[in-house]
Amino acid sequence: MLDLEKTIIMFRFKAWFVDNKLFVLCAIFLLFFGYIDSGIRYDLGVSTLLVFNGLLSLGIIFLLNDGQGVSLNKTFGLFNLLFFSLAPVVQFKYNSSFYIQTIFNANLYLNVALLILLSLVFYIIIYAFVFDRLIRRVYARKEPFLVVNSFVVLGISLISFIGYLYLIRFDLSLILNRPPMFYMKTHTNLGLIGYAVLLIVKLIPFVCLMYYKLLRKVNDKTTLFLLLVVLTMFFPTAAERVYVGIVYVPLLLLFVPKTGDKYNLVFLLTFGVLLIFPVLNNFRDGLVGTGIKLEYPLFRTGHFDAFQNFMLVLEQGIVTNGRQLLGSFLFFVQEGMWSGKPVGSGHLLGESIGYDFLNVAMPFLGEGYINFGILGVFIFVLICACFNALLDVFMKKNKLTLFLKIVFYVFVAFEFYVLRGDLMSSIKISTSILLALSIVYFLILMSNKLIPLVSEK
Repeated sequence: MLDLEKTIIMFRFKAWFVDNKLFVLCAIFLLFFGYIDSGIRYDLGVSTLLVFNGLLSLGIIFLLNDGQGVSLNKTFGLFNLLFFSLAPVVQFKYNSSFYIQTIFNANLYLNVALLILLSLVFYIIIYAFVFDRLIRRVYARKEPFLVVNSFVVLGISLISFIGYLYLIRFDLSLILNRPPMFYMKTHTNLGLIGYAVLLIVKLIPFVCLMYYKLLRKVNDKTTLFLLLVVLTMFFPTAAERVYVGIVYVPLLLLFVPKTGDKYNLVFLLTFGVLLIFPVLNNFRDGLVGTGIKLEYPLFRTGHFDAFQNFMLVLEQGIVTNGRQLLGSFLFFVQEGMWSGKPVGSGHLLGESIGYDFLNVAMPFLGEGYINFGILGVFIFVLICACFNALLDVFMKKNKLTLFLKIVFYVFVAFEFYVLRGDLMSSIKISTSILLALSIVYFLILMSNKLIPLVSEK
């Protein structure tokens, strides 16, 4: 009997290993990466907590109940693996700091790593619970019957493209070159109102393409023309990196379906964050007199400052009791109408610490703390876990409305930006995405009512 039980256990272990070999291989790499003594200093406790954060993140990616394929849950796990495990391991070993010259002690790393570990455990519990409850329920989707007329989406896109050119003052160099930071706020027709409209207008052709592709499936002339317009408006060397993710990841999922198979998207996002985005950063202020720099100190740049900024917020004890959250949701209120309007949380941290550079990110967990303290961290994790589980379940069961399906595709990459922060910027971009989606959806509905023959042969 004992031999039989051992055989069964070995068989089950072998079957589990075959099903989860990617998780095992990544875990072995993580253990080696975390525990190797390769830098200026080494601390077993810090390495252990950060490695555990990475193992939990790998569990989120490979073992949680969303299964293989595309999910927001995998984006969450990948972000935490890169920014809250691998990056701080390297930063601790090499005494890396950004924007200020200081060395963070091991105890501070331990405290922050422990809080992140607890938040990851909490996320796993909430996500698994919500996912399990939702997956069992039958959800009847009710959505108005839509037919996308090719002339309608082409007309909307062309008008938007002309409006885009007008707002950027017909400066065609901006199609290929990314302008300097904050340049567009002062070089857009109609001032700040024009800049706000620009954020919506430039997304409309992309939204038209998403609606058309999801409803039509085929790659006809209309699809190819819309794709050309979108690629022109979001050329990689000219677009902000957040928009590269927002636009190109959904396009890959729709035009190259194998991108969404198994764990392909996880590896694609990893490749994008570690290699593609650093290259695109060379175009941040154009290429005049600089050229492309290929050297890249992995994880030891300000692009991976999320752990440090979260650490500084906790060290400084910055808690605003919801004031930052209010400022984020009311971002559209002008400073002249709101005396003392909150700045972004990264900006607030920079002012408190004395940074010379204030365009600083604030990770989602840091936003939770800066608003409501330790409790806020877990409130924000709760919101994220429920949001991810809800969209993942409905996408898995094909029960999302067309509107929410596009939201899902966009958030597959955009959640990376939201998790890195800051929240005010994330809400601004989210609002522009939702407005573009709503405008196009409304115009399609109106065209269905006004055009007698909406179906095309």
